[in-house]
Amino acid sequence: MAVAAFGMVAAAVLLRQAWANHAASWALALLVGLALASCAAPASVWLIRRAAPEPPDGADAQAAQLAARQVELFRAARQDVLTGLQSRIGFLDTLATRLNAAGSVALVLVDVDKFSRLNGVHGDGTGDEVLRVVADRLRTMAGHRDGAARLGADEFALLLDRPEDLQDIKHTAAALQRLLSEPYPAAGELLDLTVSLGIASAPQHGQNADALYGSARFALQQTKKAGGNGWRICGQDHADVLRLRDKFRDVLSAAIDAGDIVPYYQSIVRLPEGGIARFEVLARWKHSKLSMLTPDQFIPLAEELGLTGRISMALLRQVALDTQDWPQWCRLAINVSAGQLRDLIGFFREQPGDWQRRMDLSRLDVEITEPALVRDRAMVRELIDALHTHGARAVLDNFGCGYSNLFHLRDMDFDSIKIGKGFVTTLLDDPRTEACVTAMLSLGQGLNIDMVADGVESPAIAERLSQLGCNFAQGFLYAHPSPASEVRRLLNLPDTNSIQATLATVQAGAA
Repeated sequence: MAVAAFGMVAAAVLLRQAWANHAASWALALLVGLALASCAAPASVWLIRRAAPEPPDGADAQAAQLAARQVELFRAARQDVLTGLQSRIGFLDTLATRLNAAGSVALVLVDVDKFSRLNGVHGDGTGDEVLRVVADRLRTMAGHRDGAARLGADEFALLLDRPEDLQDIKHTAAALQRLLSEPYPAAGELLDLTVSLGIASAPQHGQNADALYGSARFALQQTKKAGGNGWRICGQDHADVLRLRDKFRDVLSAAIDAGDIVPYYQSIVRLPEGGIARFEVLARWKHSKLSMLTPDQFIPLAEELGLTGRISMALLRQVALDTQDWPQWCRLAINVSAGQLRDLIGFFREQPGDWQRRMDLSRLDVEITEPALVRDRAMVRELIDALHTHGARAVLDNFGCGYSNLFHLRDMDFDSIKIGKGFVTTLLDDPRTEACVTAMLSLGQGLNIDMVADGVESPAIAERLSQLGCNFAQGFLYAHPSPASEVRRLLNLPDTNSIQATLATVQAGAA
């Protein structure tokens, strides 16, 4: 707090002094003040604005606009536009401040049950109305202005200062559950919704903001697993599990740094001839004691721990090295989950590094899962725009097996659809499954986009898919995921180990 106060005062002094010289100095002073006062919440912005006089005549207008924009960005980063509540960034700062001041606080995380279904049935406008009502109700429960926040699409938080005891927390949780389960006025009617709560208290379940949030998040997940519409308080058994998760985080983080998360490649072929069209990149963990781990064995927990972004970047870095001399026609498909959206957007938007320049981004097909689409449609749209800017393609992954909605295909500019394995593997067993697959393929033809069938394991299924008009297929019938060295042999490329050995021999002879 002392640093924050110093930052605000320093910014104020620098602002008044800088105007006597040049507006660019004022902009620099503002940025310094913001950096020093970043944990002081909106008060720092208020003080900076009060300290800054109107620009003198002839001042650098561009620099002034830049500085004003920095102020707005600072405030926008800390406040949710839709609800007016604090954003995740602002709330975590508030939580850290409360922990330092009071020590004893309780954190309640709130998740609206089946919110994606609400959006699918009633539309995003109705969903936004519901979220505003949730925010208003949380404000009535918050004991202070900064006591509530919107952390994500349908995830909120409530901070309870100095709860008396566990019974007090339980009483508040029950009251909050009742309040948030009352009918919601939206779209001209009253909608019945339920919520799930996860609760953790300090210092028992965490002595800093990250630890306390992790404990409350774990309790919320337990509520959701039990069917939702209820609340859980983090207990000793939860704390034990969290300690194990912390150990797993350390092990997985070390594996990422050591290069033990490696890309494997599975071919996607053209129908009916079966020629290779592209390869899908699949993560594998070369664990020293557990042999080779597949994504379903570690990616879900990695998502909960916030490590998927690092995994994505590590994989892409290795893919750039593996494929730099692969044929130009050979496209590469990569998966992106909800937790990886922001990292992939940054990958395509930011100035590329050396290893990124070695990768032809126009060769990439990015497979976006339907849960990611439901969770944050705006971010998915931003990612698709970034992909198309670089000539890359967007693929709707696992279509038909999750939150399928024609609404997504109408509003999003996808280049390809991948039919989920659940439909492909039972194609010959159920006439209704074939009818669904036929409808999906007709939809793809109508939209003039490629259709890929995932999970093809028999020639009979491949033949039937081809007859129905499917363009591409993937599955064990054609290939299992393989390391880059095997793909190089398949593509008749020289082995990289042999090349390196030859270079080493030549260099040794020259020496």
